[in-house]
Amino acid sequence: MMKRFLLLAWIVLLFAPAAWSQIEFDQIANFGSSGISNLALVRKGNHFGMIDNQGNLVIPVEYESIGNFGSQGVSGLALVRKGKNYGVISYRGNLVIPVEYESIGNFGSQGVSGLALVRKGKNYGVISYRGNLVIPVEYESIGNFG
Repeated sequence: MMKRFLLLAWIVLLFAPAAWSQIEFDQIANFGSSGISNLALVRKGNHFGMIDNQGNLVIPVEYESIGNFGSQGVSGLALVRKGKNYGVISYRGNLVIPVEYESIGNFGSQGVSGLALVRKGKNYGVISYRGNLVIPVEYESIGNFG
């Protein structure tokens, strides 16, 4: 009887840490459906993140939306939203552009590859796909380049 108890306790302790480390999701999308073949969008409540094909959390489940990678005009980058603000994240989970803009346009849509129009309140600026502010967010309007 004692041997069974010890064996059972050993089995529970052996597998418990793996079970405790698992995050449960309400929904898991197909791998590749967001533009990167080894990533899948996951949802927990009203928040989204991404896991890789090994089950590792790559992008934390903290965003209210995550766009498709490449849809903003730069491969490997996706638009993310928290509340009413947007930012841009890489497929590796790095926040490239902070989540502080009310809108971020597509990169290249202003006539220069790699640059996007951003807006805070009534003011506009231009940011690069690397997160560098090229034109400060202080203008009422900014037209296309070229």
